[in-house]
Amino acid sequence: MTSGGVSNPSAKWLEWDSNNKGLRYYDKDTAKNVTLKLPIKLVYLTERSTIVGFDDKTNSRIYSNDVEFINDEAFTVRSKGGILVSGMYSSIKTNVGDLGASYAKRIYAILDGEIVNIVFKGDTFSQWINFTNAFKKNNPLWLNNSFVIESAEDRKKGATKWSVPVFAWGAQLTQGEKDIANQAFDSVDDYFLSKKETKNTASKPNDLPESMDFIGNAPVHEPVGETDEDDLPF
Repeated sequence: MTSGGVSNPSAKWLEWDSNNKGLRYYDKDTAKNVTLKLPIKLVYLTERSTIVGFDDKTNSRIYSNDVEFINDEAFTVRSKGGILVSGMYSSIKTNVGDLGASYAKRIYAILDGEIVNIVFKGDTFSQWINFTNAFKKNNPLWLNNSFVIESAEDRKKGATKWSVPVFAWGAQLTQGEKDIANQAFDSVDDYFLSKKETKNTASKPNDLPESMDFIGNAPVHEPVGETDEDDLPF
């Protein structure tokens, strides 16, 4: 689905595959999950907060609009059955957990020359936050370097075993790679703006709040505002 004539620019919608230790996406053409093996080099563009999970009642994914500021923008959480809950995160946090969903981050990045977005939730979200907190704001690494998911760390609690990604800074970007990153950011930014403009002119009472984002970068990335159902990879 397009928003104001601009479609979501993501070529792939990725998530961490704990069992196979890589990034996984759903290939619509083959109707199969595909896992990309490590190491994986990416160029960061921007990120959003979102809600993800699984709805047992409808046997479908739980998803939400993506927001920049969780204290200022409301989430609307949906599944195949419709709206499950909506409101500011502080007021719906318990409901979200009861639904079997959780707070997550959606990262926009460049992978092999394509724009992708990656959902980090649970321990993978914690890994991402630990990696980025020291560098995200006013640090030239975001502007000048790639980042790499270089390996997986095995974890265990009782009989439960899982893995999490291990992040590291990659090589310095060439000028050509920076140019590509700026063009990619503009594409994502155009999508965000088109959704914001659609929101401003829409009359439906259930339209969701919109916003732009870009974290600590000069213009160099789960879409802002409402996630269009036709944009989703499932």
